[in-house]
Amino acid sequence: MRRTTGNQRKDKNEGDDITVNELWKGTHTRKVSISNGRIQATQLDQGRMSDTVLTQLLSVFVPDGYPGTVRPGYTTFQMYDSIQGLCSYLRGVLSTQVILQGFGVGVENANALAATTQWVYRDGAGMIGGLLFAYVGRFDLDVKYWRLFADASVDVALTLEICSKAICGSSRECFTMTFCSANVLKSMCGVAAGATRAVITNHFAINANIADVQAKEGSQETFVNLVGMITGLWLANFVDSQKHDRWWLGAAAFVILTLVHLLSNYLAVRSLLLDTLNESRLREAICLYQLGKPLSIKSINEAEKMFAKSTYIVGCSLPKNVLENESLLRRCTELKCAVISNEQILCVALREDASTNDIIASIFAASVGSSTLEDGVEFVHALESFGWNCRDLYLTDNKYRYCIQK
Repeated sequence: MRRTTGNQRKDKNEGDDITVNELWKGTHTRKVSISNGRIQATQLDQGRMSDTVLTQLLSVFVPDGYPGTVRPGYTTFQMYDSIQGLCSYLRGVLSTQVILQGFGVGVENANALAATTQWVYRDGAGMIGGLLFAYVGRFDLDVKYWRLFADASVDVALTLEICSKAICGSSRECFTMTFCSANVLKSMCGVAAGATRAVITNHFAINANIADVQAKEGSQETFVNLVGMITGLWLANFVDSQKHDRWWLGAAAFVILTLVHLLSNYLAVRSLLLDTLNESRLREAICLYQLGKPLSIKSINEAEKMFAKSTYIVGCSLPKNVLENESLLRRCTELKCAVISNEQILCVALREDASTNDIIASIFAASVGSSTLEDGVEFVHALESFGWNCRDLYLTDNKYRYCIQK
């Protein structure tokens, strides 16, 4: 009896019409259809992607399996990132001319030792500045802000270098101080850009391919620098040939490149659709939830304020009035998160076993004035239903935790 039932089930499945699509690196290449017992195979027009020269060339610069192995927004971000990288390289060529002139290139009585000393001071200042700036803390708390900060820093640095001749005249000491200050800003840019790049790469990689995404980012950067090198050589020669009659052309080119650089960076940062919560995105999510609107990743990222003052702090120390009040202290021991807020700052004291979901629920309850965490739990579930990653939470953490001993 069991055998007969199995055969009947098998015969029923064999009568179903099915279609099998074959994909290569996320692209449809062949379709096989089974209908009424007949098999029909169809080779799609585009054929295998490996047969095209363009695809092979593209594979040098994009992750394997692109676009199916990266998150939405990757192409837009990399496009703007490449534009800003090209602008930076071209401005670097222009500023290098000024730096070399400041070090004495082309001056008859220039001293090689003095130029070497200036270069050492410049590099040393940059190294020390980078070390001190890395102490600032967690750049991943606000990736978009720090990315813009990094690019603004290099803009100021290059502007100082370009204007150094007008600022310092013939004073070598002034040149040295200006170049040292500019290099400190460049080092700050390197620290912030490197830290945020790691977070952005991790965000875009969705197929255990972080190394591949990072490697192809390096290939794109190398290509952009190569284009910048060729274009910059022509630009430097053109500006130098016009420095007497049309001296303003160099300044105009620098200003235009700087404006394009700033705009490209802003658009690149705005195109990021991060699925993790920091303070600004969490605040926007709470507002949308109260209004009954969808908590989509795109809408919250688009509404995110990148220059807002921090008001959420977790891992706070229990205040003195709690430690001296038995009822309040016992109440805290019953909670994983104890919210201590005033008009400006919302602090959350954490028990050692508190999870990120507990923190989000507590902040939500405190923000909307709810007396129960159930509303906060529902808010967390709503976030997760829209694809938000609630396991990683990027908020300012004072590192205090309390534990219960009985």
